Amino acid sequence: MRLAAFILLVAAAQDSADSYYKFAKGSTWTYAMVGGEDAPKGMKMKMSVLGEADGKYTLQMSQGDEAPRQTKLLWYVSDGVLYWAEKNGETLKEAVGLWKIGSKKGDTWSKPGSETVQEHSATHMGTEEVKVPAATYKDAVHVQVKIKEAGKDVVVDAYFVEKVGVVRMSYSQGDHKMSMDLEKFEAAK
Repeated sequence: MRLAAFILLVAAAQDSADSYYKFAKGSTWTYAMVGGEDAPKGMKMKMSVLGEADGKYTLQMSQGDEAPRQTKLLWYVSDGVLYWAEKNGETLKEAVGLWKIGSKKGDTWSKPGSETVQEHSATHMGTEEVKVPAATYKDAVHVQVKIKEAGKDVVVDAYFVEKVGVVRMSYSQGDHKMSMDLEKFEAAK
């Protein structure tokens, strides 16, 4: 009986994204923004957890040093998919399902567009080694998302690491490419 309970606990842990997005208030990530040849050099983005309510995590995202552009984000799971959404007051906008919980390499999912969710499809690409300024992570979960934006595909590659969160996220739309690579993660105490 104990073995069956242990197997159920391990299976439940593998089918949960909790350790990839549920972080205590005050946890922070600092990312280096890397763009094409014409992009400004040395850009940083910082995200900080502001709090949690009903399993949804609110974050403040600041981009730039002088008069930083600030955006509120919400991380949450709905219908078994981990979403990232921008908050405009209490309204969600541009939500994207970045990871289907329990998915395995090759699994796909999609969502038609709505008032709050962008039309997108996604594929679990498996696990990979990812090298970013913060560290080299051996088993990062790689998910590729295609978002419909103004009739064009935006391709987002997100790399998740347990107990760290997103360590790299890259975007491409035609010839325009950009990525954010983790420089520092500080878990709240």
